[in-house]
Amino acid sequence: DDTAAFWPHVDSTLLTLIPMPEIPGLEVWAPSLTNSKSSDLSGEWVRPIKPTKSADGEIYVIALAGEFMELLSDGKVPTCIHRVMPQNTLKQQRISAPLFVRPRRS
Repeated sequence: DDTAAFWPHVDSTLLTLIPMPEIPGLEVWAPSLTNSKSSDLSGEWVRPIKPTKSADGEIYVIALAGEFMELLSDGKVPTCIHRVMPQNTLKQQRISAPLFVRPRRS
């Protein structure tokens, strides 16, 4: 999609943790379960939504598996493909502060 703020990608991390912002924009690729064994890449982009009934002060965090997680799990935990779509209808800036968890280089 030409309108993406960040094109579809995976993170070269073990795990990416993103506090859920007030303004949406993150979309995660959800492959179709009916075609999971074929080479068909059908699926859909889904947008995580903050629960409407949350107590004051609760913080929700989105966890995305990265390439190192897929390698360490021998493919049992697939890498999470995601993108960020701008919200043109809102006049507020979207702020995101991800934490990238990576193995330490020796």
